[in-house]
This record gives sequence, C-alpha cells and structure tokens, in this order.
Amino acid sequence: MDRIILEAKRMLLEKKFSINEITAELGYDDYSYFSRLYKKHTGMTPSFFRDYKV
Repeated sequence: MDRIILEAKRMLLEKKFSINEITAELGYDDYSYFSRLYKKHTGMTPSFFRDYKV
C-alpha cells in the first residue's frame, strides 16, 4: 500500500494526468474508493494534495 500511495503522490505532483487517470493507472476502478483509501493513509484527499502540495 505504501508503494501505491508514493506512486500516487508522484503522479499528482507531475500534473500530467487527471486524478481519474491516476486512479485507473494504479489499478482502481472507482475514484471514490481510491480517494477514501488515499485519505485514510495520508490524511488528505488526492485533490487537496495536488492543489496545496502539503
């Protein structure tokens, strides 16, 4: 799981892909599920991380 979160962070910072594309690239079909999973592990949503680079 740590690898997936790390890869998601890297892709979010690049801003080459939409969050939905990142979700699919990491093997998840549902953005809502991935967003909840990401928030559970990082304390923030993928869009918050991308927009504010905390």
